[in-house]
Amino acid sequence: MSVSAKEVKDLRDKTKAGFLDCKNALVEANGDMEQAIKILREKGIAKAGKKSERTTKEGLVLSRVGKNYGLLIKVSCETDFVSRNEDFQKFVENLSDFLEKEKPRNLEEALKVKHPEGSSVEDLLKQKVGEIGENIHLSEYKLLLIKEGENATISSYIHMGGKVGALVKIQGSNELAEVGKDIAMHIAAAKPQAIDSDSLDSKLLESEKEILLKQMADSGKPPEILEKIIDGKMKKFFEESCLLHQEFIKNPDLCISDLLKQADSKAKILAFSLMEIG
Repeated sequence: MSVSAKEVKDLRDKTKAGFLDCKNALVEANGDMEQAIKILREKGIAKAGKKSERTTKEGLVLSRVGKNYGLLIKVSCETDFVSRNEDFQKFVENLSDFLEKEKPRNLEEALKVKHPEGSSVEDLLKQKVGEIGENIHLSEYKLLLIKEGENATISSYIHMGGKVGALVKIQGSNELAEVGKDIAMHIAAAKPQAIDSDSLDSKLLESEKEILLKQMADSGKPPEILEKIIDGKMKKFFEESCLLHQEFIKNPDLCISDLLKQADSKAKILAFSLMEIG
């Protein structure tokens, strides 16, 4: 059967799919608009499966913060062209709004949440692949919650137009919002690996010590001197890797622990999350 240009345009407006895809779907559906939409969605999911192995080094990071929660999401795509596309950005914004409302606990739950349209988040992403033609997926999701009776503040910061994002949860007075934003900005720039040295992964510490020992193996220095040198180098490693030990990017004369004490002597960083594109 033949379909009119207006019918194809109407279907394109509803689905954002390509001209030929819309025309073929309408022909297959014998002109039934709803059936054509279903066909396009099914084909979109099939296309997504074929594209799912393609590398996604671009994308967008967004945050949402409320009275007792903060969330960070990262939606990845293949090219900077798509990440800067208004339609893609609007899709990520809408997805963030929806996940903020539902507040799933982790990435696995976030992908399975049902959207009001009836599809899961995972299926919505697959449908978007069919529209845009690139591999797109929710690659990271983090939710921080303030428990009942817990005196804490959650702050966020998004850097470089959505290329880097950070969340931080600080226990202390109710006047920590401003310093919290500064620390979230610092996290986005300095990219700490842990809150403090006690929080660092033990395997990472062992690996760092092994590297230092190999570097110093042929130095000929006595063991007691080597030990002092390695201790000094590990201290430097902690200063570079641990949030509380890092120099504050806006004022290198202060480390983050000092900045916290100035704001509230009892303030404590409970958790943070960092996401970046690439």
